[in-house]
Amino acid sequence: MLTETLQTLKGALHDTAVPVRVIDASDPSYLSEIKPLFAQLGLPLIYETAPLHLPAACLQMLRASRQRYSYIQLDDAVTLGMRAEFFEAACALLEKYDGVLNVVSIELPVSVEVNEAERAVDIVMCRQRNSRHRIDYSFGMDPPLTLLWKEKIGDYEFGIFENRFYGFYFHNLVVPTQDYANRLEWYMQHTSQTSVHEIELAAADRTTGPYWTHLAICLSKVCMVVVMEALRAGYQPRIRCELIQ
Repeated sequence: MLTETLQTLKGALHDTAVPVRVIDASDPSYLSEIKPLFAQLGLPLIYETAPLHLPAACLQMLRASRQRYSYIQLDDAVTLGMRAEFFEAACALLEKYDGVLNVVSIELPVSVEVNEAERAVDIVMCRQRNSRHRIDYSFGMDPPLTLLWKEKIGDYEFGIFENRFYGFYFHNLVVPTQDYANRLEWYMQHTSQTSVHEIELAAADRTTGPYWTHLAICLSKVCMVVVMEALRAGYQPRIRCELIQ
C-alpha cells in the first residue's frame, strides 16, 4: 500500500521539487524495507527514524513545520488526483474562511468498478440528490450530508457541510498546521499519549474535545481508492459525481 501511495505521489510531484521530510515511526522490523521506498521519490528528501508512537511523531512533525497548511493521510488507500493544483485550491479555501473552516477532506467513493474492456476504473466519488428545499451528497459512508454552500477554486469544487462524520479524524485532510497540532495535543493530554484509535473513538461522537463543526469536501477530481492491481496495470481512473433525481 505504501509503495502505491508513494508512486502516486511521485507522479504528482515529480516536476515540482517539493521537499519531503519523513519521520518514520514504524516498528524496527519494517525500517529496512520502508526507507528505500522514499528514496525512489526523486525529490529533495530528509529521512529520519523516531522511536515514537504515531500521535507523538505526528505532533513533533507538525510543531517543527514552517508551513501554514499541512496534508495528513490517516487511512491505507491511494489518493487519486493529489496534485499541486489541488493543494493550492484547498489552501486557498482555508485562507478564505480562516478561523471559520479548518479542514478540507477527501472522501472514499460511493462505488468503484473496473472496466476490463476499456482498461479503466470507473469511480463514482459521490452522489448528489436534489430535492425541493435542499441538496444532499452521499459519499462512501452514511448518512448523506446536506450541502450548505459550494465553492469553486480553479478546477476544483468544494462542498461545505455540517460535520456529521468523526469529530477530529478523517481519512485524510488539509488543515492549518498549528491549529491541527493544538487539537491533536488536546486529545493526547486528555485521552491517550500513544493510541490513535483511542483518540479517534473519543472524538467520534463530536462531544469530546475541540472537534470540527463544519468541513469542506472536494467534490471533483480527487478521491481515495483501494483498487491497487488495476492502477498498477495502468488502468485509467475516470472520476465523476452521479446526479440522482
